[in-house]
Amino acid sequence: MSTAIESSSSIHFKYWTVQEYHRMSDLGILDPSERTELIAGQIILMTAKRTPHVLTLRLLATALENALVDPAVFVSTQYPIRLDNFSEPEPDLALVKGTILDYAQAHPGAEDIYLVIEVADSTLKQDCEVKDKLYARWRSLSLENRVSLNIG
Repeated sequence: MSTAIESSSSIHFKYWTVQEYHRMSDLGILDPSERTELIAGQIILMTAKRTPHVLTLRLLATALENALVDPAVFVSTQYPIRLDNFSEPEPDLALVKGTILDYAQAHPGAEDIYLVIEVADSTLKQDCEVKDKLYARWRSLSLENRVSLNIG
């Protein structure tokens, strides 16, 4: 038993980049029927959305869409955002700078995101132990890019 623990320190992992992740999808290596996201260089299988999750997200998105005063901000639900070269999560909801047409060629980057919300039911553990650290790191690195939002 101690041998397995000792030898585990010599294990090296491959951390995938966003570019490699997209290429795997393009080549069909990733099954299109399996929803995935890239978190800190690791490809994560996403769980199916339960009814309470979908309802909560839709109500929240509708409330934010109705409250937004600034036409240069839109509500994105369950679409990828690129935080860095190793992370392209799909948050449940994000407030994004600009309009959806501004992202016809690439997903919004960290500098384009004002707010990220994860609705957690079956994913609470992952959201609190993995994604929260990812989003906190992104937020601390990009505070200088923040502007105030007008929500009426």
